Amino acid sequence: MNKVIFENTEYPIRNIMFPFGDRTVGSEILNSVLMNEDGAYVSEEARLVDELIFFFVKESDLHLPESQLSQKIISEI
Repeated sequence: MNKVIFENTEYPIRNIMFPFGDRTVGSEILNSVLMNEDGAYVSEEARLVDELIFFFVKESDLHLPESQLSQKIISEI
């Protein structure tokens, strides 16, 4: 599993192959630190990190088999 570092903290990310191509999936925990209470990015770095991530899931879901995680995300988009 890959990781992204934001504000000196490592967050897991995962590249998943979808029918429409390879995309990066991150955790909801990462998503929560990128935005403030008003839904704005906390910094320019946060915006750049967010633009790398296709979809955010529970951190435990990042450990699902790729096909299962892919189907779970497709069912939610």
